[in-house]
Amino acid sequence: MKKTFKRMLAVIFAITMVLGLVPLLGEIVEAAPPTYENSVIAIDQFADQTELVSNINSIDNFIHDTFGKNVGTNTHPYTIASTKKAFKDAWNRMPSKQMVVVINTHGSPTSFCGMTTSDIKNLPYKEISYLVILGCNTGHYDWRTENVARTFADKFRCPVIACDGTVSSFESTTRTYAPKADSTWETYCSMKRPSRRNMYGWLVYSPKSLSNYYEGKLYQLGQRGKAMSVYDMLINYTNGNITSLPVK
Repeated sequence: MKKTFKRMLAVIFAITMVLGLVPLLGEIVEAAPPTYENSVIAIDQFADQTELVSNINSIDNFIHDTFGKNVGTNTHPYTIASTKKAFKDAWNRMPSKQMVVVINTHGSPTSFCGMTTSDIKNLPYKEISYLVILGCNTGHYDWRTENVARTFADKFRCPVIACDGTVSSFESTTRTYAPKADSTWETYCSMKRPSRRNMYGWLVYSPKSLSNYYEGKLYQLGQRGKAMSVYDMLINYTNGNITSLPVK
């Protein structure tokens, strides 16, 4: 009888401990919301656009509006010279897993900051949820199978936002990026097509490696040719405000 009684007491004590720990564990989980890592790589000419009134603020607002006000954000700014070595050094210093990465340099359909599409393919892998490239014409539609945006999308298996057009920026309450169908954009068009077309503006390149509806597809982001902040670009994409475009 004594042994049976002791066993019963032991079981009751164990159950009491478990029940007492459940609320405590719940409090621990609630007290530690996730923190999302992000990066902004900008050449020194555009360093002022990385400040809180522009791109970092856009990233923070996007994450809070998407995942909740209680989550944390930790955005790493990298100001670099406009060289291949400087970009690679910044890329290598970035965290290995990130929610949003913004690249703010000069660009063309097949290059940016001294980097070619071959150089992109050789960059160390980073796990990225959203990549925004602000360089001019890095998402040029007529170069859609081989441009900077497509190369990043397929290498890092993430959606890439980039521009079919030359980009100019201005600041009001935030930093906004406006696509332009200027003579530089038209020159890149003429290298690939005989006839004139309308500029699309901001595009989204989905990676070919995704096994879902978005696999390898290409989209116009929001309204054709509209100026957007980084926040506008990200929130339009996640809200599905996109229009499918021919890939081939």
